[in-house]
Amino acid sequence: GLLDDGLEIGPPAGLEADAADPDAGRRRTTRTERIVTEDLTYRRRPAGRKYQQALEVENAANQLTELPGPGWSTHIIMRGNWHGWDIVPAILRLAAPATITELYVATLGFNRRNALELLGLLDGGEIGSAAFVCSCYFRDANPGEYQVLADGLEERGQRVLAMRNHAKLILARLSDDRPIVTESSANLRSCRNVEQLTIHQDEGLYQFHAAWLVDMIEDETYDQPRSDRR
Repeated sequence: GLLDDGLEIGPPAGLEADAADPDAGRRRTTRTERIVTEDLTYRRRPAGRKYQQALEVENAANQLTELPGPGWSTHIIMRGNWHGWDIVPAILRLAAPATITELYVATLGFNRRNALELLGLLDGGEIGSAAFVCSCYFRDANPGEYQVLADGLEERGQRVLAMRNHAKLILARLSDDRPIVTESSANLRSCRNVEQLTIHQDEGLYQFHAAWLVDMIEDETYDQPRSDRR
């Protein structure tokens, strides 16, 4: 029969386990679901979420390698091995010891992992403030995931809006005052499609996108169910 070998795979080089959780950053495959079908295909479901998250952030940081200098842009083709959200912790890693004093996000959709990581970064002080715009279509189709983020942001005094949005933007003002702008085709959650992403350090572009996002958020007529829009 099949044996549960308890295989463990360590984290990638440079990733350390969380001191509060000695298994953080590791993938443990013990007691996973394993099925052998008649066509001799072997399937299992590893409990490797923390390892996978760390690897995806590492992939984003490795592909970006460094933040662009003033007036420069970096163009990236995403190959499906990291998520749109992963650019945020990658920016924090590449900008360290700087943190993000303000974050603006526009996306069509996201997932629970994205929401919890954003809330965790706010609680940990790595992000000072956040304003978040997503699609009302996503909100109506995924009310559970939306509510996790909306409730969490509102409890922390942050701003959130669901509207007819298809823009994908991440604006990060760093504590050393660098204005980082990410324009992308990718949503925050996982996607196996090829996507494009351009990251800039440009004050004018940052102010342009921040201004219209704030206007949308502060105009309460945008925060309506899709059925109420004309």
